[in-house]
Amino acid sequence: MKTLRNYIIRETIENLHNLEDESCYGCDLAYEVFRGANADGSYTYSTYEAIQWIKRYFDGLGEVVEEMKANGLEPPNPFDRPEQFQVCILLEGAQYLLGRCETVDQHWNDEFTLTPKIIKSICRELRAQKQQYDDGFYA
Repeated sequence: MKTLRNYIIRETIENLHNLEDESCYGCDLAYEVFRGANADGSYTYSTYEAIQWIKRYFDGLGEVVEEMKANGLEPPNPFDRPEQFQVCILLEGAQYLLGRCETVDQHWNDEFTLTPKIIKSICRELRAQKQQYDDGFYA
């Protein structure tokens, strides 16, 4: 099933491999995984593609936005700034999913190096989360 959760897991796994041998804190890993998009304010580098992405994953976005607002965060308006909205959703979703990985949780407040072995463990733990849920994001 093509859910928002599965999209974020797939993109997180793909981007994790680019961080081999880098160091970070577990609590910062989502921001490291998507640091280019966070710095640039766009993941697709296309307003049109960001809008299409929002349409495709619309059903899963509400839960993420509600969770962000409950935590005092206000995502950008998807009508005015779709690319920045997409980046915020990716960061929040990746933070949520990575925070549920045992390997990341063990290093939440500690700096650690993303060795090939650790990346493999995180990827395995992310894939396991993919199997747990059928729809929505936090379901």
